[in-house]
Amino acid sequence: MFRTLVRLEKFIKTKNYVYEDHASVKTNLAKTYVVGMSFASIIGTFIYQFCTPTPEVMYDIRLIVSPEFYQFAKTNGTMFYDVDTSSAIRGFKYDSEHAKECRTNTDYRGSFIEMD
Repeated sequence: MFRTLVRLEKFIKTKNYVYEDHASVKTNLAKTYVVGMSFASIIGTFIYQFCTPTPEVMYDIRLIVSPEFYQFAKTNGTMFYDVDTSSAIRGFKYDSEHAKECRTNTDYRGSFIEMD
């Protein structure tokens, strides 16, 4: 508490020195703005030049993410691949796995055990 009072007293003494000249505040604000915008421009340029993915990287990501594009690239554009059938097969596999999980997790004895 005492340290705070000492610091407050020092602040009150220097307050008039810091805040009395309004012209210096404007020039300091202008300098701060110029430095900040320069820094933002440098960072933006760095991100644009070095962090933007190249077309090769985008191609590889697309191969990994999209099975349809992988099949298209693998067959060299002649893609004998039906999207609707593939979607139906994936849906059937998901439904069968979900049904199997529900059957294994279902316990029909609970209603008989809890009859107290």
